Amino acid sequence: MTTRSVVHATFTLERIYPASPERVFRAFADETAKAKWFAGPDGFETYERQFDFRVGGQEVLVGKHGQMSAPGPGGGTVSAFHCVYQDIVPGERIVYAYRMALNDRPISVSLATVELKPDGQG
Repeated sequence: MTTRSVVHATFTLERIYPASPERVFRAFADETAKAKWFAGPDGFETYERQFDFRVGGQEVLVGKHGQMSAPGPGGGTVSAFHCVYQDIVPGERIVYAYRMALNDRPISVSLATVELKPDGQG
């Protein structure tokens, strides 16, 4: 039997990039730009990818990483990311709800808020 639990928590990550908020926003909003940094590690085998960056739009990335050539269930881990965009303010904010699974086992459901603010030259 699978044991399930609920843990509510909040955490904050802060980053400073040598780029304008508008440029960082494009890295999230443009499918080609986002695929450069949100595509899985080297050797990642993509099974499904969807990208609809708008309020109510969905993004999906499902694929396998680790031991690609190994057959059977030990042949790597399939990760699944499914998100729905809740609020988008160009150049300022992105809010999305997402769920993650590993090998079809749910591991998290989260609400993420990305705030973009100028900081000096970045």
